Amino acid sequence: EEEHLIRPSVNVYTEFPEQQGKVNVLYCYATGFYPGDIEVTFYLNGQKSTVKAETSDLMYGEDWTFRVYKYMNITPQYGDKYTCEVRHSSMVEPKMTEWKDNIF
Repeated sequence: EEEHLIRPSVNVYTEFPEQQGKVNVLYCYATGFYPGDIEVTFYLNGQKSTVKAETSDLMYGEDWTFRVYKYMNITPQYGDKYTCEVRHSSMVEPKMTEWKDNIF
């Protein structure tokens, strides 16, 4: 029996409005995927982030799909580019989602 694969939707956002040099929390929220195995990684300016990130429990939706979020503290500086990489069996290539709020 072939496993039913559903691709995640990915959103990247911060807890507070962005202010340069102010501590914030960056979230990467992956939703609507199946099966539940997923890998979420933060990048800063193209390099894997070395900041410790926390991962939520895997949540199970009424539509039989999963969702999870990963988050870490950031102190955005001018020109910083944060990206969230999601790897899942439904996708050949990892999905890269950039945080777009940079309005300095």
